[in-house]
Amino acid sequence: MIKGHGDDAYQFEDIRINFSSNIYSHADMSALKEHLCRHIHVIDSYPEPEPFSLERLIAEQHGIPADCVLVTNGATEAIYLVAQMVAPQIGSFILDGPSFSEYADACRLYGLSSRSENLSRSEDYSRYEVRGTLGENQRSAPTGKANSIEGPDSNLVPRTSHLAPRDNSNLVPSHPRTPAPSIHSPRADTILWLCNPNNPTGRVYTQTEIDRFLEEYPLVVVDQSYEHHTLECIMTPAEGIRHDNLVQIHSLTKTYAIPGLRIGFVTAQPQLIDSLRRFVRPWSVNALAIEAARWLLTHDMKAIADLPAYLREAQRLRQNLNAIPGIKVFPTKTNFMLVRIEPLTSSRSEDFSRYEERLRVGDQRSGIRGTLGENSIEGPDSNLVPRTSHLAPREETPRKEERSASALKAYLAHHYGILIRDASNFNDLDERYFRIAAQLPEENDLLVKAISCYLNET
Repeated sequence: MIKGHGDDAYQFEDIRINFSSNIYSHADMSALKEHLCRHIHVIDSYPEPEPFSLERLIAEQHGIPADCVLVTNGATEAIYLVAQMVAPQIGSFILDGPSFSEYADACRLYGLSSRSENLSRSEDYSRYEVRGTLGENQRSAPTGKANSIEGPDSNLVPRTSHLAPRDNSNLVPSHPRTPAPSIHSPRADTILWLCNPNNPTGRVYTQTEIDRFLEEYPLVVVDQSYEHHTLECIMTPAEGIRHDNLVQIHSLTKTYAIPGLRIGFVTAQPQLIDSLRRFVRPWSVNALAIEAARWLLTHDMKAIADLPAYLREAQRLRQNLNAIPGIKVFPTKTNFMLVRIEPLTSSRSEDFSRYEERLRVGDQRSGIRGTLGENSIEGPDSNLVPRTSHLAPREETPRKEERSASALKAYLAHHYGILIRDASNFNDLDERYFRIAAQLPEENDLLVKAISCYLNET
């Protein structure tokens, strides 16, 4: 389950700038808060056991049938519902890593044992496969064996054709765009999980890639929680429901920057939605979340008012971080990015000294001041660190730490009130990796300065 995550400011005192969550922390949700205050009476009654009215509203806005929508308690509930649905009949799962750890955790919860295999790729990261043994064990073990999730009727998972047992060669119903894999294919009993845009790398899968995956796997799950945080083309729900082996997960929590209100939804063909709905607990979505979702969808109050400008600022932050000796920032198509702390050699130490000198004399000309998207260039008397007391370092002389993401996180929190995401618990990553999401220009500049100070002191 969730062990180490972003937005864990509760572990520190006086965090002032939050880079750790992929959600833009300066979204103006005051209108929503006022609306919820005026409608606080909704907590006096039970919400709908299943929020069908909200599902109809979502379906209407996306131009799809209402029976293609399932509202969930955040994207995380959707992930666990999918894992529970497929566990008795799908024997393995693949993550295109590094990616959100809850996909693997959800599969393990429902009995799939894991084995990793590196598959060839051209990117920086390797896809790995985790094979489960639940399917074989269920066919040979007596009912009631430990870790079995089947109940007295031994039929928790509907025996629908798209999730047929592995000895059935027709795992997926015939479809012009999603032919069923052969039972002899190594992927015939495998579920593929994708995050698009991917957390934590910021990679975006093309439609061509996803179409190929849909031809290769009996079930593909695409978590599109950050679909409104990129300018790249992302498959719409109307396009997605044409495939009978595709589940799309969406997050209103991310779209509208309301992480305290857990609300998301799934779109898929009706037979998949029906199968998922059998595992939903009554009243899983609370009344305030339903009320907030209705209001937000009706008013379309996006958290990021000017996405192109915000993404330009994210790229500026990435360039400034990449200019620091000892830091590598991977390419991203969204507002967040994965960063690696590199070993600092003696030659690079000299580079670092020159970099620090440029900071002191104001020669670092990539800083942006003012509103997002401005292209102003700083003059020679400028300073990368904002001249505001609430963003100033707390101590003049930082304490030396072991160079790692966790040590950097502690240093930034203690000396600057800055919070980053230690990414070492993502699959395929180690203690050198951390993740950040762009914030205001002056806050981004302070982060660059603070990280350079940390590296220079360790």
